[in-house]
Amino acid sequence: MADEPARRRRGPVARLSGPPDEPTIRLTGLRGHRHPGTGELLTRWVRSLPRVRRTAGTWEVLAVGADPAATLSAAGVQVESGTVEAAGGPLLDTDPGDRDHAVLRPRLTGVAGCLDQIRHWSVAAAAAADVRDGAVRVPSSLARDLPFRWTASAHDVLDPPATWTLPALTPDLAASVRRLASATAPDETPQIAADFRALSARFGTLPAWFAVELDPHQHTGALAAVAGHTALVDPPGVGKSLTVLAALAISGSARSVIVSPPHPVISHWHREVLRSGLADHAGPNAAVVTLDAGARTPVLPESGVVLVPDTLLAARPELLDRIAQWRPVGFAVDEAHRCKTWTSLRSRAVRRLARRCSGIRLAVTGTPMLATVVEMAPLLAVTGHLDAVFGGRAAFQTTYARETRYGGWVNRRRELPKLRSLLDEHVWVRRPKILPVGKSRRVVFVDPDPRIVTDAYDDVHRTIDSFLLRQRHRTGDWPDRPICLQWARGQLGLVTQLRRAAGLAKSAVIADRAAAWLTDHAQATPAAADGCGRPLIIWTWHRQVADAIAAALAHHPLAADRVGVITGATPSTERTRLCDAYQAGRLPLLVCSIPTVGVGVTLTRGCDAWMAETSWTPAEVSQAEDRQWRRGQSRDVVVTTFIGVGTLDERVQDSLGRKADDLDQVLTGGDNQVAVLNRSNRGERAELLYKVVADRVAHLEGARRRTA
Repeated sequence: MADEPARRRRGPVARLSGPPDEPTIRLTGLRGHRHPGTGELLTRWVRSLPRVRRTAGTWEVLAVGADPAATLSAAGVQVESGTVEAAGGPLLDTDPGDRDHAVLRPRLTGVAGCLDQIRHWSVAAAAAADVRDGAVRVPSSLARDLPFRWTASAHDVLDPPATWTLPALTPDLAASVRRLASATAPDETPQIAADFRALSARFGTLPAWFAVELDPHQHTGALAAVAGHTALVDPPGVGKSLTVLAALAISGSARSVIVSPPHPVISHWHREVLRSGLADHAGPNAAVVTLDAGARTPVLPESGVVLVPDTLLAARPELLDRIAQWRPVGFAVDEAHRCKTWTSLRSRAVRRLARRCSGIRLAVTGTPMLATVVEMAPLLAVTGHLDAVFGGRAAFQTTYARETRYGGWVNRRRELPKLRSLLDEHVWVRRPKILPVGKSRRVVFVDPDPRIVTDAYDDVHRTIDSFLLRQRHRTGDWPDRPICLQWARGQLGLVTQLRRAAGLAKSAVIADRAAAWLTDHAQATPAAADGCGRPLIIWTWHRQVADAIAAALAHHPLAADRVGVITGATPSTERTRLCDAYQAGRLPLLVCSIPTVGVGVTLTRGCDAWMAETSWTPAEVSQAEDRQWRRGQSRDVVVTTFIGVGTLDERVQDSLGRKADDLDQVLTGGDNQVAVLNRSNRGERAELLYKVVADRVAHLEGARRRTA
């Protein structure tokens, strides 16, 4: 009873429970509160809802009405954000015994609310509706046009996956596509010119309305994609977005969906679609629509292009259904490596939407493989090659990779040349990166702040010592290598702690050097002349490191309004503003997080990049570097990597070197060798942590013997 006043102060609360097709709202804390609008006691108001029952201490509401979230909010009930909205509307399902009728499960709207919503959207469907056993049956032909969320079985029965398949080619045309997919120009050789003519006659040419003049490699890449090599995996920075739009134009897609990372990448796609003319000429009343998490979903155009962030697509299944009901034809997913985890929400949502498109399906990335070949399975599923070329996901994984006893995968290195041959022959467009300017790397060794490094290692040592002493107390001896490795694999957060400490320990030194850079290269005022002609980018991995560098620079006289910071916490509109300011020369120094800005943007105003931290993965490092080393760059790009002596930095370099060897076996024309140190023992993170554990065993055993 002592908790009753506290619950009353918190007010009424609604929590969602139960399965998705029959959700229940549990209301607590109603006693003593009144409806803000009517003044009625909530304990009396709740009894007026369509379906409600009283249980011990709570009210279970099975139906609220046409708009459950609004009804509860108006009554002053605190609702978990997004949960009631997602479960509130009717759910469109199927009757396994009657394919001619769909079943609408009212869920929280109740039967009456469900009928009201059907009547709002379709008078014909409402007239044909039949209520049975708490559900509403509607003819399937009428249910297809109702804007409710669909179950997976409803999609399969009422709107089955499109039967798009890869183009059927004669042996001669297949050979032509294979050659064109690796060509850099339509007239590179007489044979390539003949291939280009033959494929143009079979699949069509770029429409005259396409408003952007393509580079030669973009023209050949677009035609090869339309002919079946639908994975566009040229190295970063060569203009793949225009290649995608050209392929959609050649294929004649009237309604296209492009899935991309959120701002600022999706803003770039919006500009390119408008510039190309695809938004105006795709079909009748064509337009481009960008879906945004912070805005209401707009009406989709009769034809044109819909742009959707991959994060939004993963978070809102009902939005995926809405796009699928638009019946898109062409599909493209940018930065497809972001879908590399087969079971992730993003990967599943992208693959599901791709299956709903009836035309060409493109996967776009400069880094199709980050570490292991199994990461390419979602990309191949999108393009249609996973089944057609490799016999499905299971066959692909077991042929080219091996599952470890811990559930991970390692590449079968002897099979990688065979995989590369099949990818070149059937799957992708991949050409070497040819730019008029070069890229070089150099390394700077710095002495880290010993206090930060020591504190981090002390914390890690305490955790390790606790594990070791527990094991010795239980068994009478120190744990052996397999037990230590198994424990280490579950404690990789300790490695993250050491890695972050390495970055923080260098932040003051890097900030001092950046301050000197500002003095030497920044204009006296941001608007002077054409702005800063040689702005600098400092790349980090951890937000704390980026913030530490920015904080150390804050006291520099030239730093006011001259230093921008982009991390995962930066709002999307601010990311776009800072990138535009850097590119315009108004921002002499930009501190960027690799996971946040490492893909999809152009930052060619400057030619200097400092790596305060790097990723464990070569492709992510290369992607970040290539924000500057790309089309539009007029100077050689210099990448400087800062290595903290005696820190985890040296081990990260080992990992980069090892992974780059496998990438070179599969990805031609890439820039995978991003390590700046000679490779030594190439231990992975668990192995690295095991070495720390082994050192602690020796330390503790020595201490035990000294005190024995």
